[in-house]
Amino acid sequence: MADRLGDLLLAQRVVDESQIGKATALCKARKIPLGQALVSLGFASGDQVWPALAKQQQLPFFDLAGGVAKGGRLKPQLFAPLPKK
Repeated sequence: MADRLGDLLLAQRVVDESQIGKATALCKARKIPLGQALVSLGFASGDQVWPALAKQQQLPFFDLAGGVAKGGRLKPQLFAPLPKK
């Protein structure tokens, strides 16, 4: 079973137990995902939540913002983690 998002972010020291509790309450009140609640409350950024979500789902995470060269071309090192056929 995949780790819970809150546990992953706690382990990375992105958030603390108190923040998880407040975000969980917001989740229940607004019926929104935990990651969205953490970002809405300002406890975490999307740049911190997205890689944790990828890890939770056992998927690779690619930061496309950092992988774009001038002219909009993708940098070759962005493709290094991909399996070769």
